[in-house]
Amino acid sequence: MKNIHTLLLLLLFAFIGHGQEATTVYFGMYGKDIYYKTDANIYMGAVGITFENEVSSTIASDNITSWSNIYGYRNGVGLQPNSTALYLSVTTNPSDPKKILLYGSAKDVLKPTNGEFVKFFTLTNDNTIAQVYEIGLFRSDDITITSDEAVRSEDVTIVVDNTLKLDDITDVKIAPYPNPITGDFLHISGLTQTMQATIYDLTGKVVSSSQVTPSNNTLDVSILTSSLYVLNIAKGGSSKGFTILKK
Repeated sequence: MKNIHTLLLLLLFAFIGHGQEATTVYFGMYGKDIYYKTDANIYMGAVGITFENEVSSTIASDNITSWSNIYGYRNGVGLQPNSTALYLSVTTNPSDPKKILLYGSAKDVLKPTNGEFVKFFTLTNDNTIAQVYEIGLFRSDDITITSDEAVRSEDVTIVVDNTLKLDDITDVKIAPYPNPITGDFLHISGLTQTMQATIYDLTGKVVSSSQVTPSNNTLDVSILTSSLYVLNIAKGGSSKGFTILKK
C-alpha cells in the first residue's frame, strides 16, 4: 500500500508541477534493453511504457539487476550502481499485458544522463516501444528533489527511437582483448546480448565468423597468421568495427 501511495503522489506532482520550460526526454530500444536520455538537470521518477508485444509476466524478477545499472538519489545522498539502498519498482498491468510501469519514491529518482542514452531496464525478450503513456519528471539544479520541482506533463515532449545503434549508446563498452593477439584466442568484453563477430583480412575476405554472447565471448583465432585484421561486431543493422593485430 505504501508503494501505491508513493506512486500516486509522484504522478500527482508530475501533473501539478510549476515548471514552465519545455523538456524533451528520449526513449529507445536496443535488443532487450530500454534506454533513456535527458538533459543535465532532469530527474526521472516514474515512466509507463506500452510495447508492441506482450511483456513477460516474469519481468518483475529482473527488477533488482535491471535497476542496479543506473544511478539514483535518496534524501540528498548519491547512490552508486548496485547499491541495495536504491528503491525502484516495476509492475505489470494484468488487464493490458503490453504495459509496464516503473517508478520510485519522490526521493528515488533516476539521475540525468546529460544528453547521452543510458540503459535503465532490461526486458525478458526483444520488444518495441509503442508509446510512453505516463512520465514523472523533476527539474532540479541539485540533488535535493522537492515536489515543487516537478515538471508539468504538458511541458514534456517524448521522443521514441526503436532503432538505436551501438554508436548511440555510450555505456556499451564492447572491446576485443588481448589486442595485439599473442595466442590462439580473442575475447570480446562488454557484450549484453548475442551478436555476430566477423573477422576480415586486409583484402576484405571473411576469414572467421561466429556468434558471441555474454557467457560465450571467446573466438578461436588460431587460423590467423601474423597480420592486421578488421573485427566487426554486429546485431541487425548496427555494428562496431575494430582493428586487431595477430602477432
